[in-house]
Amino acid sequence: MKNKFIFKTLLIAIAFFGLHFSGFADKPRVKGYYIDNDGNKIQVLIIVPTGLLSDKVSNQNACYGFDFIDKKNKKQTFYANDIREYGFTYQGEKFVYQSLTGTEEMYIMGIKVNPPFYRLIQDGAVKLYLTYVTHTGANGQSTTSLEYMFWRHINDTFITGTAMFKRSGQGANAKSLEEYFADCPELSQKIKNKEFKNGDDRFERIAKFYNTSCKHNATENGKEESQEEQE
Repeated sequence: MKNKFIFKTLLIAIAFFGLHFSGFADKPRVKGYYIDNDGNKIQVLIIVPTGLLSDKVSNQNACYGFDFIDKKNKKQTFYANDIREYGFTYQGEKFVYQSLTGTEEMYIMGIKVNPPFYRLIQDGAVKLYLTYVTHTGANGQSTTSLEYMFWRHINDTFITGTAMFKRSGQGANAKSLEEYFADCPELSQKIKNKEFKNGDDRFERIAKFYNTSCKHNATENGKEESQEEQE
């Protein structure tokens, strides 16, 4: 009986890992691009960073690097330090991930974390990004957390989520969103009244309100668009 149990367990394990690796091999591929550190835009075939046993894009996987097929039909991998931006369209949705200047070395409460890509959620006078940050503690254990970042320029950012601490090279000086958007009294009051408290898209709604309903002097960074939107 014991041998039969072990045999069945092995069969289940083989089936699971076989499904996992075949799923990886069969990940969809779509036309996309990346922009190197010299500003050159290169068209490539991107291996869509889907989740395990899923056909949906995993932002967490996408923020930590991406795979693509080069002109020699070989698989390559790039990380945030390697390029400025990459993007593609999948299932009717645009995905743009950027490497932000000043995030090459990031520290949270004195702990160094790896620089990820940031997904551009909304563009405008204030940009909204989404990313995942890995924290490595003194005991060597790592945890990953989701955060959103409002970005006007390198010295004018606000980080939300669990990583709300000032980071090396970034001007995350505002103590609250209400303070960060103090240049738009109407929006600041709405935040104070907790009108954006609920909903997974609450940060996107805040950025949209600021970009469409507030009077502000858009910085040059705010006017920039991703390469995909320009073409």
